[in-house]
Amino acid sequence: MPSERTVEQRLQRLEDIAAVRQLKHTYAKLMDAGLCHENKAWPDDRFLALFADDAIWESNVHGRHEGREALRALFAGWAARITFAKHHTIAPSIDIAPSGAEASGHWYTWETITADGQPIWLAATYNDDFVKRDRRWLIKHVRSNIQFRSPYHQGWAAEAPLPQMGA
Repeated sequence: MPSERTVEQRLQRLEDIAAVRQLKHTYAKLMDAGLCHENKAWPDDRFLALFADDAIWESNVHGRHEGREALRALFAGWAARITFAKHHTIAPSIDIAPSGAEASGHWYTWETITADGQPIWLAATYNDDFVKRDRRWLIKHVRSNIQFRSPYHQGWAAEAPLPQMGA
């Protein structure tokens, strides 16, 4: 059965999927670079520009933060405590809405972090929403579901309680 979409529509969908995937990659790359940088005046405008003005970032551990200024405060709090972070964000599943102006994505992430001088293993999933504004994809809503956060020396089965890394 032939597709009801035109070749142009199918190509646009593939380009949008690639753009959302690249946006999430840039998010992880800039997050890691910002947290590892000695100049702790982070997050910078380049990182915050990845988000819609009314973006939401939330998790089962760090709570809910709405709007760019709330995100700035959340991430600045992390930058004060984290000296190393590496997001290994894999296995994306991205859906583009029929309108072509909204998308959702799911990723698994494995992170190695040094917070308050303590090395940490972290595993989570991201379930994110994106919006396309002025032909540019932006992060609308990040949902991070942390499955565990454990000290490196105890391994991921330890599930030791750690202080929240919120703002």
